[in-house]
Amino acid sequence: MERKLELKDIAGYLPYGLKRMYLEEMFFGTITKYDNVSFNGNKTIYRNYKPILRPLSYLYRTITHNGADVTPILELAKIIDSEQDWELNDDRGICEHFVFWYDKNIIGFCLCFEPNSTCEIPNQYKLFDYLHELKIDYRQLIDNNLAVSVCDFPENPYN
Repeated sequence: MERKLELKDIAGYLPYGLKRMYLEEMFFGTITKYDNVSFNGNKTIYRNYKPILRPLSYLYRTITHNGADVTPILELAKIIDSEQDWELNDDRGICEHFVFWYDKNIIGFCLCFEPNSTCEIPNQYKLFDYLHELKIDYRQLIDNNLAVSVCDFPENPYN
């Protein structure tokens, strides 16, 4: 069965000015809660456009957000523990005591404090809220052709 774009796929991004690309042309605008919606049972299907998202690989790149240069994985690590001095190493945020990364296979974050161990991450909703704010595609919508990558545009619509 073909996966379709549903409200649950983009709802978290909506408060942060999620942009869309119309399918027939390279025109984009901001998605609002009730834009181009058709109801199918309890599922909401968006037609005629795709949301524009940053690929998951942007977690480990420096991007511009609200006028500041940030590396998302490090900012996410600071949400967990702001007392640590986090830095980027091999696609992971590291500090003296911890290693932190996102695992797309489990669709979640991992935090290790010693080799071969993990510990629970409290308040993960704050991490996903930040991913929504940055418009990072952790739901693999781009891979499933349900969203468009910012890389497909000559200029990033979020800069």
